[in-house]
Amino acid sequence: MKTNDKLWMAALISGALIAPAAQAALIDAPFVGSVIGFDDLVVSPENPNGPVEVGGATGYSVQATSSGGNLSLGEAPFGAWGLGSNGEWSLGKTFAGVDGGVDPQFGAASITFDFGPNKLAKVGAFLNYDPDFLTFGIPEVISIAAFDENGIELESWFLPIDTSADLINGGAFYGIALDQALIARFVVYGPYAVVDDLTFAVATEIPEPSTSALLATGLGLLGLIGAHRRRGR
Repeated sequence: MKTNDKLWMAALISGALIAPAAQAALIDAPFVGSVIGFDDLVVSPENPNGPVEVGGATGYSVQATSSGGNLSLGEAPFGAWGLGSNGEWSLGKTFAGVDGGVDPQFGAASITFDFGPNKLAKVGAFLNYDPDFLTFGIPEVISIAAFDENGIELESWFLPIDTSADLINGGAFYGIALDQALIARFVVYGPYAVVDDLTFAVATEIPEPSTSALLATGLGLLGLIGAHRRRGR
């Protein structure tokens, strides 16, 4: 085999054995999946930041924790959850909220949803926050991020959620979608952020490329190279 043929074959097989990087997209509408509505959930006074199991009837283990403020689950304490110029959540609505504005270490307060051994291709929720909260005179914004099982950020987005001050239970649905099932944690950052209808899909229908499949691709390329060389004689 000629040196050029060897190099060409090695490059093709190497490329076939390297899985492509996951492609991400922002979701801005509800989708079909398992939904958590945060009904009948209680945060222990001994662990005000969680973790609390919220997966419930979905059949999946989902742990919720908060940072920068206590975790709130279920109906709003004292009947209403103020969101400044974005209105309020009340009237019996159940949700997850972080009762604080800022985390000294990470910036905005946050709620994290950990999906344990389950890896997701998409996750999202109905969201809102208090846009009037200031840190050193600068308003915080709401954002979402997806992380893999090793804590590496896969994707993040700042969100343009702006509802009126007299609106009750307003907000917007946003999430993150990947073409591979890599998401292990979903984080919502924002002062007094609230989360409802947490929706997720364990994407068994979009499997990651297996080693055997990639090897088969490489062997197929090897066969094509051999045929090319035979024709070239």
